[in-house]
Amino acid sequence: MRSSYLTILTPAEGEITEKRSRFIGDLAPASCEQEALAFIEQIKKAHPDARHHCFAFICAPEGGGPEITRVSDDGEPSQTAGLPILHALQGAGLHDVCLVVTRYFGGTLLGTGGLSRAYAAAAEAAVEAARTVEKIPAFRSRLEIDYTHVGRLGSVMAAHAVRSLKEDWAERVTYRLLVPEDRAEAFAAAVTELTSGRSAVEGSDPVWFAVTDGEVLLFE
Repeated sequence: MRSSYLTILTPAEGEITEKRSRFIGDLAPASCEQEALAFIEQIKKAHPDARHHCFAFICAPEGGGPEITRVSDDGEPSQTAGLPILHALQGAGLHDVCLVVTRYFGGTLLGTGGLSRAYAAAAEAAVEAARTVEKIPAFRSRLEIDYTHVGRLGSVMAAHAVRSLKEDWAERVTYRLLVPEDRAEAFAAAVTELTSGRSAVEGSDPVWFAVTDGEVLLFE
C-alpha cells in the first residue's frame, strides 16, 4: 500500500468573474483515470453552452499503477489553463482528485497572463471550498486478550495510533482493530511483550481510513 495522502471527501465548487467571463471550478474525488474522465464529461453536459472546459487530474491510471497527472487547455492558449489548475491541486497537496474549470466567455480578451490568473483563481476557489481529509493505509486486525491486560493495552494502542472498531467482552476481550500500516509491526511486538506471548495480533486485511470530526471513515 502507498503512504498516507491528502484528498477530498465530496465535490466542491468555486467561481470567479473576470471582465464578464465566468470561470466555474468543479472539484471531485477521482480514485482512477476512468472516474476523472467520467467527471469531466459530467461537467461538460452540465454546461453545454460554455466555450471551454479545462481540467487537471491527479490519480491512478485505469487498472492501477503509479499515480499520473493529466491537463487540458481545451482550446485556450497553451499552458494558460490546465497547468494553473494542476498547480492549484499540487499546491494543496491533493491526490485522487479531478478539477474542471468551465469558462463562459464574456466578450473581452484577457491575454495569456490574465487567463492563467483567472483559471488559477477559479481552481483555488474550488480547492478552498473542499473538505479535505488524510487517507491513511491500515490493517483491520483481531486481538483476543485477557482482562488483566486491558488497562495497559489502552496505553499501547494509543502509543501506536491504533483504534478499536468493536469490542466483545466475554470470557476474554476480543478487539476488532484498525492498525496503521506503518505501526503494525511495532504494535504486534508490543502486544506480544505485554501479554508475554499469550496473545497476538491476527489478520492483516488492508483498508484505508480517515478521521474527520472525531469519526473514523473507512474506505474499502
